Amino acid sequence: MRDLAGTAASARYTLFIAAGSANSLAAVNNLRRSLARLSRPPGTVEIIDVYERPDLALKYSVLVTPMLMSSENPRTRLIGDLSPGAALDDFLR
Repeated sequence: MRDLAGTAASARYTLFIAAGSANSLAAVNNLRRSLARLSRPPGTVEIIDVYERPDLALKYSVLVTPMLMSSENPRTRLIGDLSPGAALDDFLR
């Protein structure tokens, strides 16, 4: 597990990845870029490799990676490489 944003804000995001996959690497990079564009990061981001933590993948019903989940609404998930755009921006606000 790694922390990406490391801020004191209340929101917590979890990015589930499959380490080494092209889409997961793209998702991590795209999320970093999107967070850097924000004047104030929305909260903390934890990255979980489902190969290292299959127990968490099962706990949160992760069926596909990469997947971004918010602690504020765990049923709302963003799936894919997190290409910059309105969906990611809206998800982080």
